[in-house]
Amino acid sequence: MSKPEERFRKIDLDAELVEEIESFLHEYPEVNYDNAIDFIQKAAALHMQELKKTYAHVQMDALSYLQKLVTNSQDAHR
Repeated sequence: MSKPEERFRKIDLDAELVEEIESFLHEYPEVNYDNAIDFIQKAAALHMQELKKTYAHVQMDALSYLQKLVTNSQDAHR
């Protein structure tokens, strides 16, 4: 019997960081986050988007580099 897919997982975060976020959200309610959890989820999602963009370019650059190497190698053997 397989385990049902979990929607949420628990992770540990540095207490000082969480307290800093909570303090900021309390001090600046206009940022419109209900709590630190909402803030952290949004921050992590945005950071993942940026990392994916960055590494998509790295992968494309590496692929282009490899394609040039293959082409140059084939040209050298002709």
